[in-house]
Amino acid sequence: MDKEKIKKILGWGCIAAGFLIVIPILIGTGYTFLCEDDFSFEAGANDVTAIHGSAIFGPLYRAYEFYNSNQGTYLFNVLIHIIRAYTRWGLQGFHMALFFCALLFVISLLFLTKQVFDNTPGCQIMFFVLSCSVFVSVDSVNMQELFFWYTGAYNYTVELTISFFAIGLLIKALRETSTFKSWIYLILSTIAAFLASGGSLEITAPNCALIIAVLVVMYDSFTKRKHMVLPAAFAIVGAVINAIAPGNFKRAEAVVNEGHSSLTDAIRDTFICYGSEGKKILTSGSFIILLCLTFAVVYLFEIRIKKDDMNVKWLLFFIIGAFLTQYFTAFPVILGYHSDNLQSLRTTSTYEIIARMMYILIVIAFAQFIREKLDGIVKIAPALFFIIIAICVSGAMRNTVKTDIKSSFAYMAYDDARTGAYKEEYITRSYVIRRLELAEEGSDVYIETSIRKKATTNYGMGLQDDPNAFVNTSAAGLYHLNSVTVVYN
Repeated sequence: MDKEKIKKILGWGCIAAGFLIVIPILIGTGYTFLCEDDFSFEAGANDVTAIHGSAIFGPLYRAYEFYNSNQGTYLFNVLIHIIRAYTRWGLQGFHMALFFCALLFVISLLFLTKQVFDNTPGCQIMFFVLSCSVFVSVDSVNMQELFFWYTGAYNYTVELTISFFAIGLLIKALRETSTFKSWIYLILSTIAAFLASGGSLEITAPNCALIIAVLVVMYDSFTKRKHMVLPAAFAIVGAVINAIAPGNFKRAEAVVNEGHSSLTDAIRDTFICYGSEGKKILTSGSFIILLCLTFAVVYLFEIRIKKDDMNVKWLLFFIIGAFLTQYFTAFPVILGYHSDNLQSLRTTSTYEIIARMMYILIVIAFAQFIREKLDGIVKIAPALFFIIIAICVSGAMRNTVKTDIKSSFAYMAYDDARTGAYKEEYITRSYVIRRLELAEEGSDVYIETSIRKKATTNYGMGLQDDPNAFVNTSAAGLYHLNSVTVVYN
Protein backbone atom coordinates (compact mmCIF):
# COMPACT_ATOMS: atom_id res chain seq x y z
CA MET A 1 0.00 0.00 0.00
CA ASP A 2 1.52 3.36 -1.06
CA LYS A 3 2.04 6.33 1.25
CA GLU A 4 -0.76 8.45 -0.25
CA LYS A 5 -3.32 5.67 0.16
CA ILE A 6 -2.34 5.25 3.81
CA LYS A 7 -2.76 9.00 4.36
CA LYS A 8 -6.19 8.89 2.71
CA ILE A 9 -7.39 5.99 4.88
CA LEU A 10 -5.99 7.66 7.99
CA GLY A 11 -7.71 10.91 7.04
CA TRP A 12 -11.13 9.33 6.59
CA GLY A 13 -10.60 7.40 9.82
CA CYS A 14 -9.93 10.64 11.71
CA ILE A 15 -13.07 12.28 10.28
CA ALA A 16 -15.11 9.24 11.32
CA ALA A 17 -13.52 9.31 14.78
CA GLY A 18 -14.25 13.04 15.13
CA PHE A 19 -17.94 12.46 14.41
CA LEU A 20 -17.97 9.32 16.57
CA ILE A 21 -16.97 11.45 19.55
CA VAL A 22 -20.09 13.58 19.19
CA ILE A 23 -22.58 10.71 18.69
CA PRO A 24 -23.42 10.38 22.44
CA ILE A 25 -24.12 14.12 22.52
CA LEU A 26 -26.39 13.85 19.49
CA ILE A 27 -28.21 11.02 21.25
CA GLY A 28 -28.53 13.19 24.35
CA THR A 29 -30.31 15.95 22.41
CA GLY A 30 -33.16 13.47 21.90
CA TYR A 31 -33.81 13.48 25.67
CA THR A 32 -33.71 17.23 26.27
CA PHE A 33 -36.52 19.30 27.77
CA LEU A 34 -37.35 22.93 28.47
CA CYS A 35 -35.02 24.43 31.08
CA GLU A 36 -34.87 27.70 33.00
CA ASP A 37 -35.23 30.65 30.55
CA ASP A 38 -36.72 28.43 27.83
CA PHE A 39 -40.12 28.83 29.52
CA SER A 40 -39.97 32.63 29.68
CA PHE A 41 -38.76 33.09 26.09
CA GLU A 42 -41.45 30.79 24.69
CA ALA A 43 -44.14 32.48 26.80
CA GLY A 44 -43.01 36.01 25.90
CA ALA A 45 -42.81 35.23 22.18
CA ASN A 46 -46.26 33.60 22.21
CA ASP A 47 -47.80 36.57 24.01
CA VAL A 48 -46.34 39.19 21.67
CA THR A 49 -47.37 37.12 18.64
CA ALA A 50 -50.95 37.07 19.90
CA ILE A 51 -50.92 40.81 20.65
CA HIS A 52 -49.59 41.83 17.23
CA GLY A 53 -51.41 39.10 15.31
CA SER A 54 -48.25 38.19 13.39
CA ALA A 55 -45.77 35.34 13.80
CA ILE A 56 -43.06 37.56 12.26
CA PHE A 57 -43.61 41.20 13.23
CA GLY A 58 -44.65 40.40 16.79
CA PRO A 59 -41.48 38.44 17.62
CA LEU A 60 -39.35 41.05 15.78
CA TYR A 61 -40.83 43.77 17.97
CA ARG A 62 -40.16 41.62 21.03
CA ALA A 63 -36.56 41.16 19.86
CA TYR A 64 -36.22 44.95 19.57
CA GLU A 65 -37.61 45.38 23.09
CA PHE A 66 -35.15 42.79 24.37
CA TYR A 67 -32.30 44.66 22.63
CA ASN A 68 -33.22 47.79 24.57
CA SER A 69 -33.96 46.16 27.90
CA ASN A 70 -31.70 43.11 28.29
CA GLN A 71 -28.89 42.46 25.79
CA GLY A 72 -27.70 43.44 22.31
CA THR A 73 -27.56 39.93 20.90
CA TYR A 74 -29.60 40.78 17.82
CA LEU A 75 -29.40 37.38 16.09
CA PHE A 76 -30.25 35.50 19.28
CA ASN A 77 -33.08 37.93 20.06
CA VAL A 78 -34.65 37.28 16.66
CA LEU A 79 -34.11 33.50 16.54
CA ILE A 80 -35.33 32.76 20.05
CA HIS A 81 -38.56 34.70 19.51
CA ILE A 82 -39.33 33.64 15.93
CA ILE A 83 -38.40 29.94 15.83
CA ARG A 84 -40.11 28.81 19.08
CA ALA A 85 -39.35 25.15 18.38
CA TYR A 86 -41.37 23.82 21.33
CA THR A 87 -44.49 25.90 20.68
CA ARG A 88 -44.54 25.09 16.97
CA TRP A 89 -43.45 21.44 16.94
CA GLY A 90 -43.63 20.11 20.50
CA LEU A 91 -40.86 18.23 22.28
CA GLN A 92 -39.93 16.27 19.13
CA GLY A 93 -39.30 19.50 17.24
CA PHE A 94 -37.45 20.86 20.27
CA HIS A 95 -35.16 17.81 20.17
CA MET A 96 -34.52 18.21 16.44
CA ALA A 97 -33.59 21.87 16.87
CA LEU A 98 -30.89 20.94 19.40
CA PHE A 99 -29.80 17.90 17.36
CA PHE A 100 -29.10 20.00 14.27
CA CYS A 101 -27.45 22.68 16.39
CA ALA A 102 -24.91 20.11 17.67
CA LEU A 103 -24.47 18.45 14.27
CA LEU A 104 -23.90 21.74 12.44
CA PHE A 105 -21.33 22.75 15.05
CA VAL A 106 -19.24 19.67 14.26
CA ILE A 107 -19.71 20.16 10.50
CA SER A 108 -18.59 23.79 10.81
CA LEU A 109 -15.50 22.66 12.75
CA LEU A 110 -14.65 20.21 9.95
CA PHE A 111 -15.26 22.87 7.29
CA LEU A 112 -13.07 25.39 9.10
CA THR A 113 -10.27 22.86 9.58
CA LYS A 114 -10.29 21.92 5.89
CA GLN A 115 -10.08 25.57 4.82
CA VAL A 116 -7.38 26.57 7.32
CA PHE A 117 -5.14 23.70 6.23
CA ASP A 118 -6.14 23.95 2.55
CA ASN A 119 -7.57 20.42 2.56
CA THR A 120 -4.02 19.00 2.60
CA PRO A 121 -3.06 15.58 4.01
CA GLY A 122 -3.22 15.86 7.76
CA CYS A 123 -6.12 18.33 7.97
CA GLN A 124 -8.45 15.44 8.87
CA ILE A 125 -6.14 14.56 11.75
CA MET A 126 -6.33 18.17 12.92
CA PHE A 127 -10.13 17.92 12.84
CA PHE A 128 -9.91 14.93 15.18
CA VAL A 129 -7.50 16.85 17.43
CA LEU A 130 -9.86 19.84 17.60
CA SER A 131 -12.87 17.56 18.22
CA CYS A 132 -11.00 16.05 21.17
CA SER A 133 -10.07 19.51 22.46
CA VAL A 134 -13.75 20.49 22.44
CA PHE A 135 -15.55 17.35 23.60
CA VAL A 136 -12.96 15.18 25.40
CA SER A 137 -11.25 17.77 27.61
CA VAL A 138 -11.39 18.09 31.38
CA ASP A 139 -14.70 19.51 32.66
CA SER A 140 -16.08 19.88 29.14
CA VAL A 141 -19.24 18.34 30.60
CA ASN A 142 -20.07 21.96 31.47
CA MET A 143 -20.97 22.36 27.79
CA GLN A 144 -24.40 20.99 28.65
CA GLU A 145 -25.46 24.66 28.66
CA LEU A 146 -24.27 24.99 25.04
CA PHE A 147 -25.83 21.83 23.62
CA PHE A 148 -28.64 20.68 25.95
CA TRP A 149 -30.08 24.07 26.91
CA TYR A 150 -32.13 25.62 24.10
CA THR A 151 -31.54 29.23 25.18
CA GLY A 152 -27.80 28.69 25.63
CA ALA A 153 -27.49 26.91 22.28
CA TYR A 154 -29.13 29.79 20.40
CA ASN A 155 -27.08 32.47 22.17
CA TYR A 156 -23.68 30.77 21.95
CA THR A 157 -23.42 27.57 19.90
CA VAL A 158 -25.34 28.82 16.86
CA GLU A 159 -23.22 31.98 16.60
CA LEU A 160 -19.96 30.08 17.15
CA THR A 161 -20.99 27.68 14.38
CA ILE A 162 -21.79 30.57 12.03
CA SER A 163 -18.46 32.20 12.91
CA PHE A 164 -16.57 29.03 11.92
CA PHE A 165 -18.39 29.06 8.58
CA ALA A 166 -17.66 32.79 8.12
CA ILE A 167 -13.92 32.32 8.68
CA GLY A 168 -13.76 29.22 6.47
CA LEU A 169 -15.69 30.92 3.64
CA LEU A 170 -13.40 33.95 3.77
CA ILE A 171 -10.33 31.71 3.43
CA LYS A 172 -12.05 29.92 0.54
CA ALA A 173 -12.85 33.25 -1.14
CA LEU A 174 -9.25 34.42 -0.82
CA ARG A 175 -7.92 31.20 -2.38
CA GLU A 176 -10.52 30.89 -5.16
CA THR A 177 -9.23 31.75 -8.64
CA SER A 178 -12.69 32.02 -10.24
CA THR A 179 -13.99 35.58 -9.76
CA PHE A 180 -17.63 34.47 -9.71
CA LYS A 181 -17.08 31.73 -7.10
CA SER A 182 -14.88 34.03 -5.04
CA TRP A 183 -17.66 36.61 -4.84
CA ILE A 184 -20.20 33.95 -3.85
CA TYR A 185 -17.95 32.77 -1.00
CA LEU A 186 -17.26 36.38 -0.01
CA ILE A 187 -20.95 37.31 0.13
CA LEU A 188 -21.75 34.22 2.21
CA SER A 189 -18.81 34.96 4.51
CA THR A 190 -19.93 38.57 4.94
CA ILE A 191 -23.48 37.56 5.85
CA ALA A 192 -22.21 34.88 8.25
CA ALA A 193 -19.70 37.28 9.85
CA PHE A 194 -22.44 39.82 10.56
CA LEU A 195 -24.79 37.16 11.95
CA ALA A 196 -22.05 35.65 14.14
CA SER A 197 -21.56 39.04 15.82
CA GLY A 198 -25.22 38.92 16.86
CA GLY A 199 -24.83 36.44 19.70
CA SER A 200 -23.07 36.67 23.02
CA LEU A 201 -20.26 39.25 22.99
CA GLU A 202 -18.05 36.37 24.10
CA ILE A 203 -18.46 35.03 20.53
CA THR A 204 -18.47 38.44 18.85
CA ALA A 205 -14.94 39.31 19.99
CA PRO A 206 -13.14 36.20 18.62
CA ASN A 207 -15.32 36.32 15.50
CA CYS A 208 -13.92 39.77 14.65
CA ALA A 209 -10.39 38.92 15.79
CA LEU A 210 -10.06 35.71 13.78
CA ILE A 211 -11.54 37.20 10.60
CA ILE A 212 -9.04 40.06 10.80
CA ALA A 213 -6.26 37.54 11.51
CA VAL A 214 -7.12 35.68 8.28
CA LEU A 215 -6.71 38.91 6.29
CA VAL A 216 -3.34 39.56 7.92
CA VAL A 217 -2.01 36.03 7.36
CA MET A 218 -3.27 36.00 3.76
CA TYR A 219 -2.15 39.59 3.17
CA ASP A 220 -0.80 38.96 -0.34
CA SER A 221 -4.17 37.70 -1.57
CA PHE A 222 -6.02 40.41 0.35
CA THR A 223 -4.03 43.33 -1.11
CA LYS A 224 -4.91 42.24 -4.65
CA ARG A 225 -8.63 42.20 -3.80
CA LYS A 226 -9.42 44.89 -1.24
CA HIS A 227 -13.11 44.00 -1.26
CA MET A 228 -12.17 40.93 0.80
CA VAL A 229 -12.33 43.26 3.80
CA LEU A 230 -16.14 43.07 3.71
CA PRO A 231 -16.53 40.18 6.24
CA ALA A 232 -14.29 41.99 8.73
CA ALA A 233 -16.14 45.26 8.21
CA PHE A 234 -19.57 43.68 8.70
CA ALA A 235 -18.37 41.65 11.70
CA ILE A 236 -17.15 44.87 13.34
CA VAL A 237 -20.38 46.73 12.47
CA GLY A 238 -22.32 43.86 14.03
CA ALA A 239 -20.09 43.97 17.10
CA VAL A 240 -20.76 47.70 17.53
CA ILE A 241 -24.53 47.21 17.14
CA ASN A 242 -24.36 44.45 19.74
CA ALA A 243 -22.08 46.28 22.18
CA ILE A 244 -23.91 49.64 22.27
CA ALA A 245 -27.32 48.10 23.01
CA PRO A 246 -29.04 49.90 25.92
CA GLY A 247 -29.97 46.48 27.31
CA ASN A 248 -26.32 45.58 27.88
CA PHE A 249 -25.81 48.59 30.16
CA LYS A 250 -29.08 48.06 32.04
CA ARG A 251 -28.20 44.42 32.66
CA ALA A 252 -24.63 45.22 33.73
CA GLU A 253 -25.81 47.94 36.13
CA ALA A 254 -28.34 45.61 37.79
CA VAL A 255 -25.64 43.90 39.86
CA VAL A 256 -22.36 45.70 40.57
CA ASN A 257 -19.75 44.06 42.81
CA GLU A 258 -17.53 46.35 44.85
CA GLY A 259 -13.98 46.46 43.48
CA HIS A 260 -15.10 45.15 40.09
CA SER A 261 -17.19 48.03 38.77
CA SER A 262 -14.94 50.14 36.53
CA LEU A 263 -13.33 49.56 33.13
CA THR A 264 -9.87 49.40 34.71
CA ASP A 265 -11.18 46.79 37.16
CA ALA A 266 -12.43 44.72 34.21
CA ILE A 267 -9.06 44.99 32.42
CA ARG A 268 -7.29 43.77 35.57
CA ASP A 269 -9.87 41.07 36.29
CA THR A 270 -9.59 39.71 32.75
CA PHE A 271 -5.87 39.13 33.29
CA ILE A 272 -6.69 37.31 36.54
CA CYS A 273 -9.28 35.20 34.71
CA TYR A 274 -6.84 34.53 31.87
CA GLY A 275 -4.26 33.27 34.36
CA SER A 276 -6.62 30.98 36.28
CA GLU A 277 -8.19 29.54 33.13
CA GLY A 278 -4.79 29.09 31.49
CA LYS A 279 -3.49 27.22 34.53
CA LYS A 280 -6.52 24.94 34.51
CA ILE A 281 -6.20 24.15 30.79
CA LEU A 282 -2.42 23.82 30.60
CA THR A 283 -2.10 21.61 33.69
CA SER A 284 -4.57 19.08 32.31
CA GLY A 285 -2.68 15.87 31.53
CA SER A 286 -4.98 14.96 28.65
CA PHE A 287 -4.53 18.39 27.03
CA ILE A 288 -0.74 18.25 27.41
CA ILE A 289 -0.79 14.91 25.58
CA LEU A 290 -3.02 16.42 22.89
CA LEU A 291 -0.60 19.33 22.39
CA CYS A 292 2.39 16.98 22.13
CA LEU A 293 0.62 14.79 19.58
CA THR A 294 -0.42 17.93 17.67
CA PHE A 295 3.22 18.96 17.36
CA ALA A 296 4.19 15.47 16.17
CA VAL A 297 1.38 15.32 13.58
CA VAL A 298 2.11 18.81 12.23
CA TYR A 299 5.82 18.03 12.01
CA LEU A 300 5.50 14.59 10.40
CA PHE A 301 2.72 15.50 7.96
CA GLU A 302 4.27 18.89 7.16
CA ILE A 303 1.01 20.65 7.99
CA ARG A 304 1.15 24.41 7.43
CA ILE A 305 -0.90 27.09 9.15
CA LYS A 306 0.80 29.66 6.92
CA LYS A 307 1.53 29.03 3.26
CA ASP A 308 4.80 31.00 3.22
CA ASP A 309 7.75 30.57 5.56
CA MET A 310 7.08 30.71 9.29
CA ASN A 311 9.76 33.12 10.50
CA VAL A 312 10.17 34.54 14.01
CA LYS A 313 7.99 37.55 13.19
CA TRP A 314 5.07 35.39 12.10
CA LEU A 315 5.52 32.99 15.01
CA LEU A 316 5.25 35.94 17.40
CA PHE A 317 2.18 37.12 15.49
CA PHE A 318 0.45 33.79 16.11
CA ILE A 319 1.45 33.72 19.79
CA ILE A 320 0.41 37.32 20.50
CA GLY A 321 -2.71 36.95 18.34
CA ALA A 322 -3.75 33.82 20.23
CA PHE A 323 -3.30 35.60 23.57
CA LEU A 324 -5.29 38.66 22.44
CA THR A 325 -8.09 36.45 21.11
CA GLN A 326 -8.30 34.66 24.45
CA TYR A 327 -8.19 37.95 26.34
CA PHE A 328 -10.91 39.67 24.34
CA THR A 329 -13.07 36.55 24.46
CA ALA A 330 -13.14 36.77 28.26
CA PHE A 331 -13.23 40.56 28.57
CA PRO A 332 -16.94 41.19 27.73
CA VAL A 333 -18.00 38.54 30.24
CA ILE A 334 -15.78 39.93 33.00
CA LEU A 335 -16.94 43.48 32.28
CA GLY A 336 -20.61 42.51 32.18
CA TYR A 337 -20.64 40.34 35.30
CA HIS A 338 -18.29 42.63 37.30
CA SER A 339 -16.22 39.65 38.41
CA ASP A 340 -12.76 38.12 37.98
CA ASN A 341 -14.18 34.78 36.80
CA LEU A 342 -16.51 33.65 34.04
CA GLN A 343 -19.45 32.99 36.37
CA SER A 344 -21.58 30.51 34.39
CA LEU A 345 -21.09 27.14 32.71
CA ARG A 346 -21.91 28.51 29.25
CA THR A 347 -19.45 31.40 29.42
CA THR A 348 -16.72 29.22 30.91
CA SER A 349 -17.23 26.48 28.31
CA THR A 350 -17.26 28.95 25.42
CA TYR A 351 -14.05 30.55 26.62
CA GLU A 352 -12.35 27.19 27.10
CA ILE A 353 -13.32 25.98 23.61
CA ILE A 354 -11.72 29.06 22.06
CA ALA A 355 -8.76 29.10 24.47
CA ARG A 356 -7.85 25.47 23.77
CA MET A 357 -8.05 26.12 20.03
CA MET A 358 -5.68 29.07 20.44
CA TYR A 359 -3.15 26.96 22.36
CA ILE A 360 -3.35 24.34 19.60
CA LEU A 361 -2.83 27.11 17.03
CA ILE A 362 0.35 28.21 18.82
CA VAL A 363 1.68 24.63 18.81
CA ILE A 364 0.90 24.26 15.09
CA ALA A 365 2.75 27.50 14.30
CA PHE A 366 5.68 26.45 16.49
CA ALA A 367 5.86 23.00 14.88
CA GLN A 368 5.87 24.55 11.39
CA PHE A 369 8.60 26.97 12.51
CA ILE A 370 10.80 24.15 13.88
CA ARG A 371 10.17 21.99 10.81
CA GLU A 372 11.32 24.75 8.48
CA LYS A 373 14.40 25.54 10.57
CA LEU A 374 15.48 21.89 10.78
CA ASP A 375 14.36 20.80 7.31
CA GLY A 376 17.08 18.76 5.66
CA ILE A 377 19.00 18.39 8.93
CA VAL A 378 16.72 16.56 11.34
CA LYS A 379 13.74 14.74 9.85
CA ILE A 380 11.74 13.11 12.63
CA ALA A 381 13.65 13.63 15.89
CA PRO A 382 11.55 16.60 17.14
CA ALA A 383 8.32 14.72 16.42
CA LEU A 384 9.62 11.65 18.23
CA PHE A 385 10.67 13.86 21.14
CA PHE A 386 7.11 15.16 21.60
CA ILE A 387 5.65 11.68 21.15
CA ILE A 388 7.94 10.47 23.94
CA ILE A 389 6.79 13.39 26.12
CA ALA A 390 3.17 12.41 25.45
CA ILE A 391 3.92 8.82 26.44
CA CYS A 392 5.74 9.93 29.60
CA VAL A 393 2.88 12.24 30.58
CA SER A 394 0.42 9.40 29.95
CA GLY A 395 2.38 7.20 32.32
CA ALA A 396 3.19 9.76 35.01
CA MET A 397 -0.29 11.29 35.06
CA ARG A 398 -2.23 8.14 34.21
CA ASN A 399 -4.87 8.58 36.89
CA THR A 400 -5.23 12.30 36.19
CA VAL A 401 -5.62 11.68 32.45
CA LYS A 402 -8.28 9.04 33.11
CA THR A 403 -10.11 11.47 35.39
CA ASP A 404 -9.89 14.21 32.75
CA ILE A 405 -11.38 11.97 30.09
CA LYS A 406 -14.10 10.64 32.41
CA SER A 407 -15.11 14.23 33.26
CA SER A 408 -15.43 15.14 29.59
CA PHE A 409 -18.73 15.89 27.88
CA ALA A 410 -18.38 13.10 25.30
CA TYR A 411 -17.55 10.39 27.86
CA MET A 412 -20.23 11.39 30.35
CA ALA A 413 -22.84 11.66 27.58
CA TYR A 414 -21.82 8.17 26.47
CA ASP A 415 -22.19 6.96 30.07
CA ASP A 416 -25.64 8.56 30.43
CA ALA A 417 -26.77 6.91 27.19
CA ARG A 418 -25.22 3.54 28.13
CA THR A 419 -26.75 3.38 31.62
CA GLY A 420 -30.19 4.56 30.52
CA ALA A 421 -29.93 7.72 32.63
CA TYR A 422 -31.18 9.87 29.74
CA LYS A 423 -34.28 7.72 29.37
CA GLU A 424 -34.98 7.53 33.10
CA GLU A 425 -34.74 11.28 33.67
CA TYR A 426 -36.68 12.06 30.50
CA ILE A 427 -39.60 9.94 31.75
CA THR A 428 -40.01 12.31 34.69
CA ARG A 429 -39.27 15.56 32.84
CA SER A 430 -41.65 14.77 29.98
CA TYR A 431 -44.30 13.74 32.53
CA VAL A 432 -44.07 17.18 34.15
CA ILE A 433 -44.38 18.90 30.77
CA ARG A 434 -47.34 16.72 29.73
CA ARG A 435 -49.11 17.52 33.00
CA LEU A 436 -48.65 21.23 32.34
CA GLU A 437 -49.82 20.88 28.73
CA LEU A 438 -53.00 19.05 29.77
CA ALA A 439 -53.83 21.24 32.77
CA GLU A 440 -56.97 23.35 32.68
CA GLU A 441 -56.34 26.98 31.74
CA GLY A 442 -56.12 29.27 34.78
CA SER A 443 -55.74 26.42 37.27
CA ASP A 444 -53.19 25.91 40.04
CA VAL A 445 -51.04 22.92 39.11
CA TYR A 446 -49.29 20.90 41.80
CA ILE A 447 -47.02 18.08 40.64
CA GLU A 448 -45.26 15.67 42.95
CA THR A 449 -42.86 13.23 41.34
CA SER A 450 -39.35 11.78 41.54
CA ILE A 451 -36.38 11.24 39.24
CA ARG A 452 -35.28 7.62 39.40
CA LYS A 453 -31.93 8.27 37.74
CA LYS A 454 -30.44 11.72 37.02
CA ALA A 455 -28.40 12.12 33.83
CA THR A 456 -25.08 13.77 34.68
CA THR A 457 -24.95 15.79 31.46
CA ASN A 458 -28.52 17.10 31.51
CA TYR A 459 -29.26 20.68 32.45
CA GLY A 460 -31.70 21.40 35.28
CA MET A 461 -35.34 22.12 34.46
CA GLY A 462 -35.58 24.91 37.02
CA LEU A 463 -39.14 24.21 38.22
CA GLN A 464 -39.35 23.98 42.01
CA ASP A 465 -41.69 23.89 44.99
CA ASP A 466 -42.02 27.70 45.11
CA PRO A 467 -44.83 28.81 42.77
CA ASN A 468 -43.49 32.38 42.89
CA ALA A 469 -40.03 31.44 41.60
CA PHE A 470 -39.18 33.02 38.23
CA VAL A 471 -39.11 29.75 36.26
CA ASN A 472 -42.40 28.62 37.83
CA THR A 473 -44.17 31.87 36.96
CA SER A 474 -42.70 31.68 33.43
CA ALA A 475 -44.06 28.14 33.02
CA ALA A 476 -47.44 29.29 34.33
CA GLY A 477 -47.44 32.04 31.70
CA LEU A 478 -46.47 29.64 28.90
CA TYR A 479 -49.27 27.19 29.70
CA HIS A 480 -51.81 29.88 30.75
CA LEU A 481 -52.02 28.62 34.32
CA ASN A 482 -52.49 30.49 37.59
CA SER A 483 -49.54 28.82 39.32
CA VAL A 484 -47.13 25.91 38.97
CA THR A 485 -45.59 23.96 41.84
CA VAL A 486 -43.29 20.99 41.28
CA VAL A 487 -42.01 18.88 44.17
CA TYR A 488 -39.33 16.24 43.60
CA ASN A 489 -39.18 13.51 46.24
